[in-house]
Amino acid sequence: IGTSIGITSGTAYSGFVGSSGRREMCAMGSIVNMAARLMCKAGEGGILVSADTYAGSALTISFEELPPVTVKGRDVPLNVFRPVEVRSFDVVNGDVTEIVCEALGVKVLPIDLQEYF
Repeated sequence: IGTSIGITSGTAYSGFVGSSGRREMCAMGSIVNMAARLMCKAGEGGILVSADTYAGSALTISFEELPPVTVKGRDVPLNVFRPVEVRSFDVVNGDVTEIVCEALGVKVLPIDLQEYF
């Protein structure tokens, strides 16, 4: 199975939607749509990062600037970057997910999903 990743930065809703009879997890917002568009442009095994994400994480991760891409819903091509390597870790002990989320400026709130099912 091929995978690709699109990463954007901003505010989005992530949580449960629906009623007690039918409930599902959902992420909504323009940045979610843009991440999906970048994911489609990344190609198999690729990762594309938006300019905002690049700006917020360039001290921790080195990037290669790629030619701008045109995506549905945007009139102007987007500047995109491909992460190349992690420059440094200032963490002695830490979960890799926490390190990556911190480097990309993502805030993840821990919740117990079992209470919703």
